[in-house]
Amino acid sequence: MKKILILILVLLIPSPVLAQNTLDKSYLKIHDFVNFLCEKIDITYTKTKEEWEKEEEKKYEEPVGVGMLYGKDGPIIAIDPGHQRHGNTELEPVAPWTKEMKPKVSSGTAGVVTKIPEYELNLQVSMKLKEELLNRGYRVLLLRISNDVNISNIERAQMANEYEALAFLRIHADGAPPGVHGIMTISPGKNHPRYEESYRLSQYLLKEMTTRTNAPERRLWETDTMSGSNWSKVPVSIVEIGCMSNPEEDQKMATDQYQWELVEGMANGIDKFIHQ
Repeated sequence: MKKILILILVLLIPSPVLAQNTLDKSYLKIHDFVNFLCEKIDITYTKTKEEWEKEEEKKYEEPVGVGMLYGKDGPIIAIDPGHQRHGNTELEPVAPWTKEMKPKVSSGTAGVVTKIPEYELNLQVSMKLKEELLNRGYRVLLLRISNDVNISNIERAQMANEYEALAFLRIHADGAPPGVHGIMTISPGKNHPRYEESYRLSQYLLKEMTTRTNAPERRLWETDTMSGSNWSKVPVSIVEIGCMSNPEEDQKMATDQYQWELVEGMANGIDKFIHQ
């Protein structure tokens, strides 16, 4: 339709006006000229505000390994979408202060009803969290943007360390007995160099997420068993957004609406952690 309208305009425009475009009409076919005008109009007039904003945002996207750093200004929040499509059973140290070893990374659980793999759900929620945090003025280090990666838990922590993130969120969903549901956060133990800040971050996240979603508050678990947290040198919290083993919660977590509620709660918790 656009080209038809432009063709009509071309046929109505007097020759002297066309001549001003420095186009040699003796060699340029009408349909080429129409295509030329379409391109010019697309560039000059028809791009929406949203399209311009997306182009501007891309100027501030920096590849980081298999992840991406987004945003121009503001404090950096690191987001780790937990797990990946294929686990890696090679071993790595659980913490800098122990010789205990565990597998580098697993593929996680899956929805009891939806059959959605946890690694996929984690990435969906993390992508939404990235958008919400950018809108609130943060920069976001997203540690993976694909499910087909091979990043150990230590390597994920090292990426957050390298960029000196003000907070490091590790996004997960839980597997538990069918009757268990709700939100849990996991903070590293007292051996962690940022123990107090990590605990406070976990508190804010748990409170704000349960407030926003009305989901049950399971608990704030403090443990030294999580290698991705133990190797972090920045404040860190694992967020278990719900139980994929619970049929009702599994289906709820698969919806955009509930994912956005979870994300808003997380962003509120980060705001309070950063500003209070």
